[in-house]
Amino acid sequence: MILTTLFLSIIIIASFGKLKLFFVVIFYTGLAFCLINDIIFLPHYKAFISSQAYLLHSKFQVAYSHLELLALYLINIYSNSFKLKKSYLYILIIFILSIDLSVDCITGITGLILFVLFFGLRSKKLLKQPLFWLAIFTISAAVPFLYQNVVDSSIYQNFVLGSLNRGLTMNGRMNIYKAIPYLMYNHWQWGYGYGSSYAVVNGLISMPDMQNGFMELVVQVGLRAAITFVFFVFFVIRTIQYSSKINVFPLLIMIYVYTILGSFEITFSVTFFFICMIIYVLNENSSEVRRGIHF
Repeated sequence: MILTTLFLSIIIIASFGKLKLFFVVIFYTGLAFCLINDIIFLPHYKAFISSQAYLLHSKFQVAYSHLELLALYLINIYSNSFKLKKSYLYILIIFILSIDLSVDCITGITGLILFVLFFGLRSKKLLKQPLFWLAIFTISAAVPFLYQNVVDSSIYQNFVLGSLNRGLTMNGRMNIYKAIPYLMYNHWQWGYGYGSSYAVVNGLISMPDMQNGFMELVVQVGLRAAITFVFFVFFVIRTIQYSSKINVFPLLIMIYVYTILGSFEITFSVTFFFICMIIYVLNENSSEVRRGIHF
């Protein structure tokens, strides 16, 4: 019902020709929430770091919300055919990086780096290839079943253990991945139910979640619905494969960033579906992008 309501809302907004206004509103709303979050926690830095009780919830949500600001800023620029001012872009990137460092979120820093790398790609066509996304998703989804190879790799040993000073068990992830057969016994097809992840994973193995985007879906809704999700994203990317609309590009980057981060974090959320829906509606809506609104 949540996804259906979101999708219908976006369609109605597009039908009234208000997509550009919608992007402006959600950008400034998101900016306001991020600034309020930062103003509240920075003066009491140590207390918030220990409690993780940010206005935007966890440090991961703080990092993701700030990263989404970057995508929304670029959407507004492209939708209105404005000239991209690199100085503003650099200021926003530095601001996001400083917040990620402040909340000690390596995932957020990694996501920002990935966004910048994808944004700087000379060939944007590669990201519009649904098979390319599917390959990245397959690798991301396979991490829980290949964790031993990940831990034994020289990249993990040198970078994660050495440079980032993270644990050999991938901060407890190996313990979760080892318990997958036990957790999913008799629940592979339909899962335990939407929103049940914390109760199930914490109740059975005393961990907060599955620490992998795909397995988090499987625990809640099962393999059938998780595979349907894969087809859904594949279809969305396929619809823009031959599109020349540049304003979908920042959101497409977010899909790739969240897919890669989904290897070790929970990123396939309602927000992820929301991004996919906007991409689809933007691609189908050709008249709105030709009308202007100042940003």
